[in-house]
Amino acid sequence: MNKIAITIPKVINIKYSKAMEFSNPNNARKINRLRMLNVLLEEGPLTRADLSRRLVLNKISISEIANTLLKEGLITEGDKTSSSKDGGRPGTILKLDAQRAYVLAVDLGFSVLRFAIADLTGSVIRYERLPLEKNTDLAYQIITTLKRIVKTNNKELLALCITVDGEVDNKTGQILKARQFINDPYPLKAKLNELGLTIPITLTTQLQAEVKAEKMFFKQSLASFLFVNWGEFLSSAFITKTETLENMEFAHINVVSQGLCHCGSIGCLDTLASGWGYKNQSLNKQGTPYTVKQLSQTPGGEEIIKQGIDKLGKALALSICATGAKAVIMGGGISSLPDSYFSLLKETCQLALPNHLSTTPLYRGNFK
Repeated sequence: MNKIAITIPKVINIKYSKAMEFSNPNNARKINRLRMLNVLLEEGPLTRADLSRRLVLNKISISEIANTLLKEGLITEGDKTSSSKDGGRPGTILKLDAQRAYVLAVDLGFSVLRFAIADLTGSVIRYERLPLEKNTDLAYQIITTLKRIVKTNNKELLALCITVDGEVDNKTGQILKARQFINDPYPLKAKLNELGLTIPITLTTQLQAEVKAEKMFFKQSLASFLFVNWGEFLSSAFITKTETLENMEFAHINVVSQGLCHCGSIGCLDTLASGWGYKNQSLNKQGTPYTVKQLSQTPGGEEIIKQGIDKLGKALALSICATGAKAVIMGGGISSLPDSYFSLLKETCQLALPNHLSTTPLYRGNFK
């Protein structure tokens, strides 16, 4: 794994808080400092003149911010250029020092915890996947594992990003619900602080993290798109230029007349086309709870996968008709199945669409 690609954005997205107001000089400096880091992160090395034009700040302000970041070691100076990136006068290149500090990432799945340490470009330095110990306090399991995996790391740790397959309160740092694990609000951020973690903590859902990442790094500009997290469980969101509408009911579209879903209903899409559903089907039909990858390599497993793809493709067509999405982006681990399966999904979806929508494209996402 070369990039954080489970649910964590490929690049650490340093954004300023909406709560900050430019009317406060201290806040303005903080915001502009983060804006400069953002630009260097997204565009690569730039001269001070380039940064002045990008950020619409005067040369004095740019120099003050750059000097502060140079002292902190977050950026470095490179060689002088014959001209700036925008074709202006020559200047000294400023670039982000990706190795200066690291960011920690934790993903809380249905039955596993995934840990990663990444540099400031999102390149993974270390990755571990561990069973979720449901009889051990979650914060304690996270903190003890983090201490172990960062023990040999002598770089500054800037922040911890935690993603959850469930519902969270971003402001209070509480997990409101996690699938078959936490049914009552769990104050994860407060508990981690009590255990001695002092770096900033961001708590979000897997779906929110993947959507933000695709919005930032998908190569084509789309007026709107339907994003589907095709992983352990299914979830989706409809994204336009101005808003993101999460649809937690996508996984529970009724597609068959049998099969008990984890939600308590019968015949939901999750029972046939999610990682959880595929495991249950392989257990019932073959006696072993195979992962999707194992199932694709098992006699009879291909047919189970194709049945799920058939229902998923038709559900996608229904969602496209309902939302008017101009494209579909499939994220999550199952979207990395071989091309033959992904082509079948495209074909099934497009055949189920009315003629005027039948060319709606389906893409694999950047993050699995």
